[in-house]
Amino acid sequence: MSEEKMRPRRRPSIFWPLVLIALGVVLLLNNVGALRGDFWESAYSYWPLILIAIGLDGIYRGEGLTGATFMAGLGVIFLLANLGYLRLDVWWVVLHFWPILLIAIGFDILIARRSLLASLLGMGAILAILLGGLWLFGSRGFGSAGMSGDAFQEPLGQAKMGEIILKPAAGELRLAAGDDPDLLVSGQVPSTTSVEFNSSVEASKASFSLASRQGAAVTFPGAGGQSTWVVALNSQVPLNVAVDMGVGNSELNLADLQLEGLDVNQGIGRAVITLPETGEFYGKANLAIGQLVLLVPRGRAVRLHIDKGLVVLSLPAGFVQDGESYRSQDAGAGAELLNLDLNVAIGVLTVKYLD
Repeated sequence: MSEEKMRPRRRPSIFWPLVLIALGVVLLLNNVGALRGDFWESAYSYWPLILIAIGLDGIYRGEGLTGATFMAGLGVIFLLANLGYLRLDVWWVVLHFWPILLIAIGFDILIARRSLLASLLGMGAILAILLGGLWLFGSRGFGSAGMSGDAFQEPLGQAKMGEIILKPAAGELRLAAGDDPDLLVSGQVPSTTSVEFNSSVEASKASFSLASRQGAAVTFPGAGGQSTWVVALNSQVPLNVAVDMGVGNSELNLADLQLEGLDVNQGIGRAVITLPETGEFYGKANLAIGQLVLLVPRGRAVRLHIDKGLVVLSLPAGFVQDGESYRSQDAGAGAELLNLDLNVAIGVLTVKYLD
């Protein structure tokens, strides 16, 4: 018998058929009025089906349970949360449920590649552990507490400009302009979150950084409460703002800020960025998995360079394609121009005009 005949045949990928089936079901339900909102809102709610499809595809092709099951389980968590069935701080849950990856590795060693049935049974066992843990998490009331935490503030002093760096590991970030002209930054973080503060002043530039302490997630097994950062920035001086987030939701209301630069990097979740009404700057936003929403004031000149993977793209009327970029029709000569690089690997990228 030849070596080619002895080699096991590799199963073909079922990822795209699963994606097409899921997309068709969502479109059909949307057309018959079974889903609330428009198609783009539905697309955001059901985008975790992509993660589930990736996981099922890996299991079907016999590539092991580790990554595939963890990806599918993550998709189930996000889908339940988006549909309102999971009434927990989902990002807090994900942050503390990472040991399920170790369980998946154990199942992978025990039963992976033995048969499709064994893989499916292992998948079911891991999902049962995941959902059972979520039920236990919810029954004890974890993740449902209101926002409470430690306040912080940094004076502006004699500085004429500022640099702000925020690095939350997981949870929720709410950023907006503050109302105290004497403060560079102020806000609060949860008392259960271990963070590092750093500040410095060079010449006329003040710098401030706030970051989750490395390893903090491991030090809070079983801890509850929402992980929400509330940050207010000075609106009277030019700012460079950088956000580096792991998993969660970020709401960056930049409408009243004087921005000189913006750098947003987020792993998994939803990022909503409201652009300032005046000024000119360059910015970029990168999201691995989830939804990126860009809110544009009407009449603003905007040029977007969009790099996307498996992404549903929604642009409002009034944006035209210009080579590899998209620009608002107001982006004419002499207008204050916002240049943004947007990159989403998997999920939904939505650009909207502010009402």
